[in-house]
Amino acid sequence: MWALAFSIYAGLKWMTFADCSASWHASLGRSLGYLLLWPGMDAEAFLETAGTGKRPRTSEWLSAAAKSGIGFAMVFCAAPLAQPEYPLVAGWIGLVGLVFILHFGLFHLLSLCWRRTGINATPIMNAPILATSLSGLWGQR
Repeated sequence: MWALAFSIYAGLKWMTFADCSASWHASLGRSLGYLLLWPGMDAEAFLETAGTGKRPRTSEWLSAAAKSGIGFAMVFCAAPLAQPEYPLVAGWIGLVGLVFILHFGLFHLLSLCWRRTGINATPIMNAPILATSLSGLWGQR
């Protein structure tokens, strides 16, 4: 399953890169950064040479760190506490914690690092916890 998921992701990532007109003019470092060190799929924005990336504010850094912290607390504190009595609940707490760590926290921190260098790497999630429907999550958040 993981091999299939990775191969689909890598194939789509390559397609966005190959289809992007900015990829022909991007440096090798920026191209490798997009392909290997950025989970987003907006190659045009990431590879454009005009430094239009919005510089991150301190509040964004704190928000991303807090989301990661919540995830770590869920995985390493809450899930083990629930484990003896409610193993299924502990599993779900751990799973949601991993989503907080990766998708909400780490990917946001990665976006902030790229944006600090002037690269337009907008976060891949826009306050997903505020989505009121599945279509709102995938279409707007």
